[in-house]
Amino acid sequence: MQKPDATRVAGFNAWKKDFKRSVNKGEKGIKIIAPAPFKTKQEVDKLDGNGKPVIGTDGKRVKEEKEVTIPAFTVATVFDVSQTDGEPLPQLGVSELTGSVEQYKDFFAAVEKVSPVPVDFEKIKTGAKGYFHLEEKRIAINEGMSDVQNLKTLIHEIAHARIHDITRGDGRGWGIISTRRYTVILNTNGTVDLETSCQECGGHIHRLHELENITSVFSIGDAAIALRDDGSLWAFGNGESARTFLGLDHTPRQIEFRQ
Repeated sequence: MQKPDATRVAGFNAWKKDFKRSVNKGEKGIKIIAPAPFKTKQEVDKLDGNGKPVIGTDGKRVKEEKEVTIPAFTVATVFDVSQTDGEPLPQLGVSELTGSVEQYKDFFAAVEKVSPVPVDFEKIKTGAKGYFHLEEKRIAINEGMSDVQNLKTLIHEIAHARIHDITRGDGRGWGIISTRRYTVILNTNGTVDLETSCQECGGHIHRLHELENITSVFSIGDAAIALRDDGSLWAFGNGESARTFLGLDHTPRQIEFRQ
């Protein structure tokens, strides 16, 4: 894992232009998958006012040239705020919790028992209160916090450990992610389900029959990305940004990487 304690990231130029901060000399960037859609013209079926294909006098579907958005991704480099220096960032969110807990040691030990991975305290320099390390299979909690904050952080990171651990059972992919519109469930047999109330997606549970042999899933805004065991990437989404910027709907489409 590149930097499990990262909290807020941006590109090299974004830190400088938008936040008046500079990346420290010698820092190693974090590689991420970033959207890089492009437009192209394709010959597609011409549709009538009801969205149905127009049939010509020869009995064949009428074609037309139309500009379409092709979902594609590229590898981008970002840096965590701890790797930069400059003006302070605007403060968002709630302050660190304070206060003591009655029988704190017993309470903490009881919660720790349900953790699927070991829990340790360490001095986290990035400002994060805790993190789950996917590769090392452990939870770290920042030293010096209150009883209340420690418990809150522990519960939060246990949730991450349970959701993001993708090496369960028979070693196949397993996981749950949430986009802004639905929950994506990756089953141990490599199939993918959508849990949603969205009518366009066909009800509360919708099996994506186009996707099989999936090893992992992750989200980018309104879009969900699935990685198949043959190395191909598939994207689907039903939010406004997924439709506008990636041309996606809930039907999976294979995507490509651009250099």
